[in-house]
Amino acid sequence: MKIDEVFSPSPIQPREKVLLVNMDKLKNESYIDENVSEKHLRVAINAIQNEIIEKVIGTSLFNQLAQLVCQGTFNQECNLKYKVLMDDYLFRIFVYAVQAELSIPLSFKNRNTGTIQPETDSSARTSISDIKYLNQYYINKADEYIQRTIKFLLCNRSEYPELERCDCSWCSGQLINQLPHTLLNLKVSPHEKTTRRKR
Repeated sequence: MKIDEVFSPSPIQPREKVLLVNMDKLKNESYIDENVSEKHLRVAINAIQNEIIEKVIGTSLFNQLAQLVCQGTFNQECNLKYKVLMDDYLFRIFVYAVQAELSIPLSFKNRNTGTIQPETDSSARTSISDIKYLNQYYINKADEYIQRTIKFLLCNRSEYPELERCDCSWCSGQLINQLPHTLLNLKVSPHEKTTRRKR
């Protein structure tokens, strides 16, 4: 076998962009107002999927859920375990994490003249301290459901073979060792954590 055959790179397949949660359902079951634009909501959901959900459950299980969404097969009996994970655990993370993600973008607007805080005749301008308070409230609620999800996966690990072949070693280690997760910690890579501790 030639050396270039051994080390020839495999083609990178781009992952199909799919939202794990329905935007209308998210609005109906959260405090997100009906007039929040689809653009804002889509960006926030994508951010939570990539920065939080995938790190909690690992890339393999994340891809499996995304595939079921694309195929529309969540409600099939053979996929009940994935539906339970999505509806009873991950969706609750989305509810609060998305609201935390939206709290800053919805409070400010980026213009070519700079960043401004919108104000209308019918509503008073929200203070920075109030925005921070709401943001932390939603983060705390999301953290609670992150912990519940991890405990659920630990207790039902054998039901999800994707966890065994997860390509995210850090996530697997977190699940096995039951180390604490927080919404903020999940947005920081293990390398960044180590660097911060050394400073």
